[in-house]
Amino acid sequence: MGKFRAMAIQYITEKLSDDGRMVIDACINEITYTHRTYNLYDSYGWCVYYDGYIKNMGFLSPYQRATDFKYWGKGDNKRPIFGRNEIKRFFEEYKATKGTFELVIAAAMPYAEILEEGGGRLKHKYRVISMSFQKLQELSAKYGGAYVVGLSKGRKI
Repeated sequence: MGKFRAMAIQYITEKLSDDGRMVIDACINEITYTHRTYNLYDSYGWCVYYDGYIKNMGFLSPYQRATDFKYWGKGDNKRPIFGRNEIKRFFEEYKATKGTFELVIAAAMPYAEILEEGGGRLKHKYRVISMSFQKLQELSAKYGGAYVVGLSKGRKI
């Protein structure tokens, strides 16, 4: 039973990883903003969890494309951040559901949500990652109507 279970977990992890890569690749082709530093690009990723633990994760590119960091925060809390570090931190801090598989798709730079919402001094909204929700809903049929939920600021909504 143990060997079969491990093989099944590995198989499902690989399938979900392939789906995560497909969703992220499709999303990047639909963005409406321009890459400047590539930090937002580097912050796109997917992660497969099983029983609350990371089984596999991946990114748009196997290597970090940004060469300059972005400063983020206010006052004494302002700090330099790189997109690749932000997505890794997001996945490590994410509280996955115990007892099941979970595929998480994210763009983890803090300003991704601001671009999506058209906040701050922006004149319009940009497509960053919101299109992944529909893609995941379409994908859920493949897994017997799997549950799809959105995230905002790292929390389920």
